[in-house]
Amino acid sequence: MAKYMTQSEIMSTLQAQAHIQPSLTCLVWQKLEEENSDTFFAYNAMVRAKDQVVAFNYLVEQQSRLMEKIGVAGPPDQLPMAHGMGL
Repeated sequence: MAKYMTQSEIMSTLQAQAHIQPSLTCLVWQKLEEENSDTFFAYNAMVRAKDQVVAFNYLVEQQSRLMEKIGVAGPPDQLPMAHGMGL
């Protein structure tokens, strides 16, 4: 859980590394979630935030590659504005 993995990622990891059946992991997860609902609510929010950061970083990398490909480079304040839409 320290790596903010989803339940399915944890189940896969435990099966691959410790040979623990997913059904057992699922049962334990459910019991822990019932007894620690506030903790799991916060944990699930962190998992979603991590996923959003990963997606954002991917999109920034893709944008950077595309801008490089079309020859647009430089700090954001020096880039051409599209139809006066500046930030």
